[in-house]
Amino acid sequence: MTRKVILIGLDSLQSDFAARFIREGRMPNLRTVKERGFYTDVLPTLPPLTPPGWVTIATGAWPGTHGILDFYLHEWGDPFDKVHNGCMSHKCRAEFIWNAAGRQGKRSILIKFPCSFPPGLQHGIQVDGSAGYGLQHCYYELTEATAFCNDPNVRGAKQVKFRSPSSWRYLPPNIRSIKETEITLPQRDNSTNSICFHVLAFKSDDGLGVIITQNKNLRTPYEKIEVGKWTDWIVFESVSKGEKVEGALRMKLLKISQDLNTFHLFATASHRTTGYTEPKQISEEIYHKIGPFLEFTGVEREGNRVDDTTLLELYRMNMEFMRDTACFLMKTQEWDLLMLQWHPLDYVKHVYYGCIDPEHPDYSPQKADYYWDIIGKTYEMADELLGTLYKMADSNVVLMIASDHGHDLAHTTFFTNQFLINEGLLAIEEKGGEVTIDLSNTKAYAGVGVLPGIYINLKGREESGIVELGREYESICQSIVERLKGLVDPLRDLHVISHIWQKKDFGGIGLNGPNVPDIVFATRKGYEPISTTFYDKCGWGMPVAIRRRVGPMLRDDGSLFESRSLFSTHTSGHESVPFTARTVRVPLYIVGPGVKRGCRHHPINMVDIAPTMAKVLEIDPPRNCEGQAISEAFE
Repeated sequence: MTRKVILIGLDSLQSDFAARFIREGRMPNLRTVKERGFYTDVLPTLPPLTPPGWVTIATGAWPGTHGILDFYLHEWGDPFDKVHNGCMSHKCRAEFIWNAAGRQGKRSILIKFPCSFPPGLQHGIQVDGSAGYGLQHCYYELTEATAFCNDPNVRGAKQVKFRSPSSWRYLPPNIRSIKETEITLPQRDNSTNSICFHVLAFKSDDGLGVIITQNKNLRTPYEKIEVGKWTDWIVFESVSKGEKVEGALRMKLLKISQDLNTFHLFATASHRTTGYTEPKQISEEIYHKIGPFLEFTGVEREGNRVDDTTLLELYRMNMEFMRDTACFLMKTQEWDLLMLQWHPLDYVKHVYYGCIDPEHPDYSPQKADYYWDIIGKTYEMADELLGTLYKMADSNVVLMIASDHGHDLAHTTFFTNQFLINEGLLAIEEKGGEVTIDLSNTKAYAGVGVLPGIYINLKGREESGIVELGREYESICQSIVERLKGLVDPLRDLHVISHIWQKKDFGGIGLNGPNVPDIVFATRKGYEPISTTFYDKCGWGMPVAIRRRVGPMLRDDGSLFESRSLFSTHTSGHESVPFTARTVRVPLYIVGPGVKRGCRHHPINMVDIAPTMAKVLEIDPPRNCEGQAISEAFE
């Protein structure tokens, strides 16, 4: 019997969280899969990050081999503030499992799988696959998720002002006390086009609400919603990257008062309605059969731009599109391998982890169950997704459920570049009102990407290197190692760094190659390093591959630490958690024909997943594969 493979990737599906929600009865489908199949824990990559993790799952190669070490990559010879997009498929030096399958006569379906863009799938169908995480936005996104408000205390929202209405046509007769405003959604690719909507706030016999339209003529399509309700999909035309396109979004009225002193409207990100698949015509079929894609779910709870209910609704809209698209393609297309990745488990922990961990200073035991329930509801959606695909799969399908990394608490930020400045190793200067690196006097710099690593400004390797290879290089590395080992947070009197490695140590842990930092470290629970400010504000507009940092993130008083309060920034992370920690360990479930029933196995390496898929498909593993098929999983 020729078998097929479905791999459902659930970002941040933590082993301990999955076990909890199975016990509580919130993941009945995962319980069934576990009881009927094979289960093991998986050690994540170093670093435990989204891009290296998913690329290792898809190639069977270690990060040092496939070259995807981070969201943002530093390359030999580049200045420190020049980075390359680490989520682009052509940056991967190893073969993906879908390409290995294609050259051996198999067809694949990819649905929003990380690092598969630009599309390189040769035999099959690809749905999207472009970013949507790690401060990167999808190539097919037209406008960002935006909140509109008249309360200046709502951080991150665009402020609006109401006035008396004019030029509206064909208003319904039962509305009164009306005021109007406009909301504008600038396009991500920095084009001069903005998407503008007119908003009419009204009072009627049915209560308060708003009318949303693009032209004030209510004989043409418009949306009318009340508090707590969503519009239907609002479809609009625009120009993106020089091409006339159609986009879609939804809006929700969060708050409105009779005097309009309280107004809060949320607009989702908009995504192209077609053109985001290979072949292109597949997106048209998906649009007519399923509807638009609500792609971006990484909306932050920070600043109260959205509320808890709205976040869960965004996760659900995204899940339902992914679920229905997978089912539609499974029914209508020929395929041997289907790979799908769903991200909201990661987002929900970044937002709420500090609310459930007693070690966070703002933790409230009275509210913890409420926030556990929010996380549990997100895990329930993941269970619904995998349950639908499992029940729909034929008897010849092997289902695999995998993840890339877990999470742990982050209550304090550690400013790595401020540490290097205090040590006299990093020099800064001001240019055009911005703080930047003085490379001519800098010996070490951190933060080319998210990976907590430090580069030495080495002659012959870096564009402006000043450190000699040999004694000077070794002396600087050793000094940094010793100072980091002794680093103490004065507020808690705790040593901050838990593990530290030098470049010569990396080979045995899958992190090697010319572009790897000279020093990589991990922090104890509660601490997350930040090195540089965010990228410049120009639209992501992939496939732009090279970006520049604004400059190192510094503290005015020279201090190294800053506490994190709930809903002001992430209260969990994973990139600086030791990859051996249980909190970043993830599960792997396998069920289907030929798979042992109820079998538990000792932890495996992430490189073993791709060759296991190849074993089921009866093909050779991808080129550069360094793992081994998990033979113990099969009869």
